[in-house]
Amino acid sequence: WTHLKGEHEFQTIDGTHWRMTAVDLPNGQGKIVSTTNVTAYKEQEYILADKQAQLERALSAEQEASSLQKQFISMVSHEFRTPLAIVDGNAQILERRYKDLSDDDVKLRLRTIRSAVSRTLNMMQAVLSSNLLKTGKMDVIAESFSIKSLLKELCREQSDLAHDYTILVDVDQLPDFVWMDSKILTLILTNILANAVKFS
Repeated sequence: WTHLKGEHEFQTIDGTHWRMTAVDLPNGQGKIVSTTNVTAYKEQEYILADKQAQLERALSAEQEASSLQKQFISMVSHEFRTPLAIVDGNAQILERRYKDLSDDDVKLRLRTIRSAVSRTLNMMQAVLSSNLLKTGKMDVIAESFSIKSLLKELCREQSDLAHDYTILVDVDQLPDFVWMDSKILTLILTNILANAVKFS
């Protein structure tokens, strides 16, 4: 207090914020000291700082959601290729060799086409769901289904696309039924099988 200089802010016990300013008088005549109650200013400053922190958190969450959306849409777009290739491959076989195919073979290929179309529609529905568009994440909807049948079907589809490969299917040790999301598991298994064929 005996060497007042410049500006200093402090808070009193009652929570009031003060700003003290000391100004030198000319010719060493002393100082003029003024105090200002800046409590309202400080409160606004805290509010603005809190709002800024909220905006930064919201922006970070939005950026994360946008990144997840882009990743998921990219992945699903990639997964569309396999069922479309299955449809196209079987349609070509039916077109070129329909006279040589047995009724059972034609029915099997038509079932394969319908299954691939159904899978594509399911993926489209998942992509267009509101939760996915907002968060970039798929909802997990568990159900009971035969994982053995699913694997056999997916391996048969890959065999139709990769004539130079022999895919051996051994599912005897698997449970008859599982409680999972069949759509998500189909995406995962299709991706694994397609990559195995592609990079073998």
